[in-house]
Amino acid sequence: MMKIKKLLLLMSLSCFFAAGTAAALEATSVQDDPNVRKVESSIKEFRDASGETPLVHVYTPEEITEWVILGTDLYNLKEVNACQFTDDIVLRARKDVAAAYDYLYSHMLLTGSCVPRDTAMGISYLEKAADLAYPAALRKLGFFYETGRYVSQDTVKAEALMRQAAEMGYVPARIDWAGMLLRDLGSVKDMPEAWVLLKKSVKSTPWEEEYITMYIRELESRVPENVLAEAARKSFY
Repeated sequence: MMKIKKLLLLMSLSCFFAAGTAAALEATSVQDDPNVRKVESSIKEFRDASGETPLVHVYTPEEITEWVILGTDLYNLKEVNACQFTDDIVLRARKDVAAAYDYLYSHMLLTGSCVPRDTAMGISYLEKAADLAYPAALRKLGFFYETGRYVSQDTVKAEALMRQAAEMGYVPARIDWAGMLLRDLGSVKDMPEAWVLLKKSVKSTPWEEEYITMYIRELESRVPENVLAEAARKSFY
């Protein structure tokens, strides 16, 4: 069982990570991770109380987060592993093991991936992940509030959620927050901070490269040079 478990993990990783990242992850024993042992203990307690059989642990919160950043979380779940670990994800989300499971389960529910589509429950789990300050959840919920999708439109709340994710260092949210400010959501006074955050962001995809470059240029056209210079000296983060 241990060999099968490790093999599945390595197969998943090999599809999406650069060689250096994959090598670093492969060198770490999942079983030696105290967080994983804590998770397995929690699942065992749940099994003992309810009579349910504990499920094989495959996805760690760190893996899910990597896939969310790459935008491959549902692909990995559906195409690579054919939904076979759905019950494990659902159980961990219901047990409040980690915000990453809440987010992934919400994504599954909102899209009908591996589970029946349930938008109300999907938003509930997305909000739970956002309450735990999971950056991807804050960003997605901010998008929903701006567009009025699944929730009542609230642009003030949308901008606040996006800003929170941006200030946590989540590059996609930094891009989206700058876009919101340029669309006149939020305060013009926040533009220098958004500019600094973009300047400090590491671009990891062509999409990020394109939008960071474009938004930096647009912010520089709307904010006086001396104000940006002061913001750079002040450095928010």
